[in-house]
Amino acid sequence: MKKQKINLTIGWLYPDLMSTYGDRGNISCLTKRCEWRGIEAGVLRINTDTKLEKLEKLDLIFGGGAQDRQQEIVMRDLKGSKGKIIKGLTEKGIPALFVCSYRI
Repeated sequence: MKKQKINLTIGWLYPDLMSTYGDRGNISCLTKRCEWRGIEAGVLRINTDTKLEKLEKLDLIFGGGAQDRQQEIVMRDLKGSKGKIIKGLTEKGIPALFVCSYRI
């Protein structure tokens, strides 16, 4: 029997703004653990200009931490449709790991 190939899309929230605490290492760890299990994991870097339809394809959501200034920029962006979509995904059972504080 042929083994089914598993693909996983990890959404990395605002990596250019919210990566103060070594969050790149968390993404590296997640993708490496997937690789060890034969799961092909891609990372979608979600920023202020990310198209909303791309969010619907996420299988896991990761958000790192940052200083107050960067958090304010992110929170302004999440107050719109993007935040509603991400909240809806977590309510549907899409796993999420948030380091620091997020209010969606």
